Amino acid sequence: MMIQWDPIMKLKTTLSLALIATFLFSLMAISSQFSFLADDYIFLSRSFNLSFNLQDFGVIYARRPLTAFVNYGLLKLGLFDHLKLLFCIFLFLHSVGLIQISNWLFSSVQQPNKTSSSQNTRWKYTFVILLCLYPSLHEVMLWPFNLPYSLGTLFLAAMVLSSSIFMRVVWMLLAFCTLETYFVSALILPILPELLSGATLFEPLKTNRFKIHSLTWMIAFLIYLGIRWRLSSHVSIASFDLDFSLSHLVSFAKMYGSVLWTLHFYKTSWIFSLLEWIAILITILSFSSSTREKARYAALLFLVPFLSMPQALIMTYYAPRAIHGAVVLKLALFGNLLSLFSERSSSRLKGITLILLMIAYLGETSIIFSQKTQNSLLLQRQEEIWTQKFRECQEPCVLSMGDLDHGLKRDWVLPSFAFEPFLRWIQHKNHIQKNISLTP
Repeated sequence: MMIQWDPIMKLKTTLSLALIATFLFSLMAISSQFSFLADDYIFLSRSFNLSFNLQDFGVIYARRPLTAFVNYGLLKLGLFDHLKLLFCIFLFLHSVGLIQISNWLFSSVQQPNKTSSSQNTRWKYTFVILLCLYPSLHEVMLWPFNLPYSLGTLFLAAMVLSSSIFMRVVWMLLAFCTLETYFVSALILPILPELLSGATLFEPLKTNRFKIHSLTWMIAFLIYLGIRWRLSSHVSIASFDLDFSLSHLVSFAKMYGSVLWTLHFYKTSWIFSLLEWIAILITILSFSSSTREKARYAALLFLVPFLSMPQALIMTYYAPRAIHGAVVLKLALFGNLLSLFSERSSSRLKGITLILLMIAYLGETSIIFSQKTQNSLLLQRQEEIWTQKFRECQEPCVLSMGDLDHGLKRDWVLPSFAFEPFLRWIQHKNHIQKNISLTP
């Protein structure tokens, strides 16, 4: 199947749309404040050691070496002192990847040589910009040391657009070295054009193109395992239990299904989720006159992201970032659907859908930003208090940490394992050279 590249979505246009999305994000965030989260404080406290190197990222160094390398560079450059700037940079890169994947899917199902009117094109661009601001990616896009995970979206886009087998291996390997969530996404993504075009589930699997892709995927995966095995010899990696029991799989499927199909900040926002569902329903019912085509697109939109997260279901701990690759597939499929909707539906329906999505996404974003601002201000107060405590105590100091998380709003901000790293970071950043013992 020949994939037709959409001439209206060249790189210059993609970069412009990504810049607009980033600018809108910066406007929404201008009065908000953000903080580091949980594990971040472990790496921040270690970064003050003179011997600090990549191996100090521990399990991240072995399992996600590219993420460790990027974070190491950001620490050395002092860019973690400018969180909003970092959020904007990585949102821009994520947006470029998402826009390219979405348009690649759209180009594959659009009739060859069919051109869009300027009005339809504007609708298409507006929808895709809005998808770049999707709020439920907060565990990656608003978590400082998780920001490099978002680079996988860019690598997936480069993979599907590359005609070189060698470069496909390279792009997939880079995605795998960013976060394991991209394993299945990278395997599924290239067959989506055939499925969207009407092929049955198993037909694309029989093509030579998929066989070649499967081989390149396997090569990238085996190289990743080799890198992981080699780097594991340099760091101590705690074993992670896996649970294959039916009750566990069903329980985690429900939790991650909620993350996929509701607007979620560690708790479902039902009103905003309902608005998104209505927008999706309008889009599915209006983009085509064919009942079969509507059913096919709806099934793919709901099933493909769910089927691309098996690695998250067998984990014994819950982490929404573990299905980041699945959420990217959801957004790409929805972006493709909205592009077809922009071509085929009335301006009235497009306006209603846009308003619903804007209220849902921007409303949920405002809740997230508000929570993070309140937590950031509380942590700043904690930092002031503990800086004074450290400076006033007489050596040898013995200080009780107490409930450092008291008063924090809903977010994975400061779990108990991060108490001591948080305080050590405060001590080191304020250059307090004292022998201080911290007790629970």
